[in-house]
This record gives sequence, structure tokens and C-alpha cells, in this order.
Amino acid sequence: MTGGNTSDPVHESLESDVLPGTAALRRWQDFYAFLVADTTKWAGTRALLHAIPEMLPDALLVLDAAGSVVLVNSQLELMFGYHRSELMGKAPEMLLPPELRGQHVRLRQDYVDAPRARRMGEAKSFRAHRKNGTELHVHVMLGPVATPDGVCIIAVIRRADASDHDGGYAGESD
Repeated sequence: MTGGNTSDPVHESLESDVLPGTAALRRWQDFYAFLVADTTKWAGTRALLHAIPEMLPDALLVLDAAGSVVLVNSQLELMFGYHRSELMGKAPEMLLPPELRGQHVRLRQDYVDAPRARRMGEAKSFRAHRKNGTELHVHVMLGPVATPDGVCIIAVIRRADASDHDGGYAGESD
């Protein structure tokens, strides 16, 4: 690389050809790394990092590299009926119907092994499980974030409308 050119043809090729949406995700990751790396650059960084999840209109769930919940926002609390303290450090499978939990553990590990950005609506809606035992259908957007401790997963969760359901299911309480 000469003349200050810092382009990386390998990553550019991967981003444009193989992983749609990855370039935008990388820009957010770089921005987040900038904010976290030197909090002296901006005194309000910590406040901003705590405020952004609460300003989102969708539910937000962040998992650490071990698959434990490390962050939720108030929209997730409202959607599922849990207080964030009940979710912190737990597996996200508690937000799924009991019969889907074992399968999801395997799917989550597959995702960590080969992470990619998954846009909202790429798949049909998923069944989710509220604290009170009722179910709802949701769309989930996933994004991996590389950290020194491994890949964290950011999940943005939005309630699906009735037309998105895959034919419904018995006992639907949505």
C-alpha cells in the first residue's frame, strides 16, 4: 500500500460479493470501536452508548461470545414482559417456546461459527415466548460484532404482523 492508500481488496471483495450489508455493519463496528477506544475524545460517549438502545423503536438483545444476554432495551422488556435483570446473564432461549429451545442453541452456535449480517425479513417470522406464557410472532435481524472476547451478537426484534405468519399454529395467542 503506497501513498496512504489503506484499501484492503480482500475485504472489499468479500463485502461486495459475498456478504451483502457487511460494509455498513463494518462502518458501525468501526464507529463503536472509535467511541469505546478513547472515551476522553468525547465526554458524553458513555451516556450516548447507554441512550442509543433505549431510543430504538424495536426490541434489542445483545449476547456476549458465550451466548449470554448482556444488554436489553426497554422495548424488549415491554414486548416479552421480563425486567432486564431477569434476562441478564441468561441464555436467549428463554424467549422461545420450550419445544424450540434445544434447536435454537444449535442454530445460535452455527451462527457464531459463521457470523453474517441477517436483515429483517430474510426469513419468515419466528415464534417467541413471553414471560406470561403467551406467544407472539417476531422478525429478527442479526449482526455480529467482533470484540476482544469473541463475537457478540446483536439482535433487533420486531413484532410481525398477521400477514407475515407462516400459516399460524395451534394455540396462537398473538
